[in-house]
Amino acid sequence: MASKERFEMPWQYNFPPFFTLQPNLDTRKLQLEAWSALILKYFRSHRLHIIDVNEAQSSPLFHNVSLNRKLSTETIQLILEELRRTGHLEWMDKQKRRGWILWRSVDDWAKLLYRWVGIPC
Repeated sequence: MASKERFEMPWQYNFPPFFTLQPNLDTRKLQLEAWSALILKYFRSHRLHIIDVNEAQSSPLFHNVSLNRKLSTETIQLILEELRRTGHLEWMDKQKRRGWILWRSVDDWAKLLYRWVGIPC
């Protein structure tokens, strides 16, 4: 497993518009997919499991100091809802302020377990 010292942000992280929710729906869809992939890779690399929306904005993941850009709380919330929709996040509270980041979706884990015990999916 990669350590946090070797984790490299993707090229989009150094592209200022990446930190602004895009108005074009097709572009926004790609942006949400890129952020989702980045969050999953970052959390897996750093062996993190819980995200707190209130603290997220100040983390290096969502705040690029060299660009002086950070995602708004609303955009972070939108990305996290996308992760939930794809099975990669489970909210810990009704207010949707803290959640479990699932590196693999529950469905993916189920398939792995079925294969491991020799039951076809």
